[in-house]
Amino acid sequence: MTQLLDEPKTANIHFSDEVIRLTRAHWQAMGNHLLGPGTEKGMLEMLDEGRAEEEIATVANYVPFDLERRRLLEIGCGVGMSQLVARQKGILAYGIEPGPGVTVGKRLLQDHGFDPDTVVNGAGERLPFPDGSFDVVCSFQVLEHTRSPRRVLAETVRVLKPGGYFVHVFPNYGSFWEGHYGVPWIPHLPKSLGRIYIRLLGRDLSMINELQLLTHGQVERILRKHPDVRITDFGFDLWERRLRTLEFSEWAHLGKVKWAVRWLHRLRLVNLMVLLGRVFHFETPIVLVGTKVESK
Repeated sequence: MTQLLDEPKTANIHFSDEVIRLTRAHWQAMGNHLLGPGTEKGMLEMLDEGRAEEEIATVANYVPFDLERRRLLEIGCGVGMSQLVARQKGILAYGIEPGPGVTVGKRLLQDHGFDPDTVVNGAGERLPFPDGSFDVVCSFQVLEHTRSPRRVLAETVRVLKPGGYFVHVFPNYGSFWEGHYGVPWIPHLPKSLGRIYIRLLGRDLSMINELQLLTHGQVERILRKHPDVRITDFGFDLWERRLRTLEFSEWAHLGKVKWAVRWLHRLRLVNLMVLLGRVFHFETPIVLVGTKVESK
C-alpha cells in the first residue's frame, strides 16, 4: 500500500524543458495526436494552471466541507497539475496515473518542492491505498477511458472515508456531443455504430475503440449495488447554467460547443433544450457526485 504524506506548501508554477518534453511524450503515448488537427493545443492544456484551478474549484463546489488539510485522490491525474495546484492550496492531494504521465507528475511536483511520491503509477480499478484513506476521490474525463468503470467506482467507494465524497466528471453518451473527436453525437448510439460513424468522418478509430460510452442511467445502475453510497448530484444545474449563460471554458473542442449554444440562444430554443435535457438526461458532462454514508 502507498504511504500517505502530509506536506502542504505554497509555490509559483514554472515548467522546465524536461517537463515539456515528458508531457509531449505522454500526450503522444495516449494516442491523442491521432484525433485530428489542432490536438497539440490539448497537450499544452495538460499544463494549464487555469484548467487545474477549475478542476479543484469544481470539486470544492460539490463537497460540503473545506478542502484544506483534507486528503484528496485524483484518479487519472495526467501530468499532475491538479495535484500541484491543490498542494499549493494546502490540500493533501494524491494522484494515480498509468504509464509515462506519472514521470511528468513526479518531476513537476519535485521541481516545486513537493514530495513526488504523492503521484503513483497504477489504475483506478485497483487503487494501492487502504480502505477509508481519503476525504474526497475525483476524476476528470477519465472514467470513460477505464477498462471497468464498475470496478473504478467500487474502488472509489472502498478508499473513501465514511462521510467522504466523490466527484467524477465524464462525458454523457446520452447527449449530442462527442468531445474527444469534437463532433456531434447521436444519443445512446451503440459503439458498433459509433465506430462506423467515426470512420465515415475519416478519423482514427483507436480512441473510440477504448472508450466506455457511459450514460446517466448506466452509472446510476452501477451505484445502486452500493448501499453505502448516496448520489447527490449529476451536474444538471451546472449544465443548465452554462447553457443559459455561455459561461464555460473552451478547453479542447468546447469552442465548437459554445458556437452551437449561441445558435440556440439566437433561435430562442434554450428553454426547450433545458426542458428536454431534464426529461431525457442529456446534460453533458455528467458530474457524478456522491457520498459514502456513515455507519450508524
